[in-house]
Amino acid sequence: MKTRLEEDARLRMQRLTAGSSSDISEEVRDELNFWEEQFHLGDADRAERLALQRLTKSDMRQSIVKDLQDGAFLESRLPPITQEAARGWYERHKEELRIPARHRVHHIFLSRHVPNKPDRSAEIRSIHAELQRGTAFGALAAKRSEDARSKVLGGDLGWISAGRMPEDFMTQVEKLPVGKAGAPVETKLGWHLLLVTERRASRLPSFDEVSEEITALLDFEQRTRFKP
Repeated sequence: MKTRLEEDARLRMQRLTAGSSSDISEEVRDELNFWEEQFHLGDADRAERLALQRLTKSDMRQSIVKDLQDGAFLESRLPPITQEAARGWYERHKEELRIPARHRVHHIFLSRHVPNKPDRSAEIRSIHAELQRGTAFGALAAKRSEDARSKVLGGDLGWISAGRMPEDFMTQVEKLPVGKAGAPVETKLGWHLLLVTERRASRLPSFDEVSEEITALLDFEQRTRFKP
């Protein structure tokens, strides 16, 4: 297997043989400025670093020039990713792009990790009774929930989906109808009252929605496997 240095040398030889002469003056200036700005202590700091590497500023500039010329040469040899190629990838892999069902969930939470409170089922049933008497879910969440992040939002967890939340929690969420708070449930985390306010079914994104991401992926894969 060739080393990176051997591959770089081969690419450079091919560029020189081909006589590539892309105008990269602006890129060279930008890269040199970027390199210089890394040395916050100024010229003395830069000079010390160059001395340690046994280089001069001119050597550094030439290295930047060669790297940018090699990059420009490689760019010129890579074929563009066509829409046909991107669409073909989409057709072969579209199930991998499926957007899972999402649920907008509010909850009221009691932790199972409170000292001296191993079973809080009576507490969660008491909160549920308040809901049934007409107290607003958001008001109860703000007052009684132990999820510090969501309680200030009326218990709102935002949009969630399977794979990003504990399985036993999502099992309960997926059972609930939209707009009606469920009965108390227990998970490995603790005790919950759940309210699903919106739900969006799983769907496949259209090609137009994901074409840019697919093109970028195919371009990256092409550059990764390219052998000069």
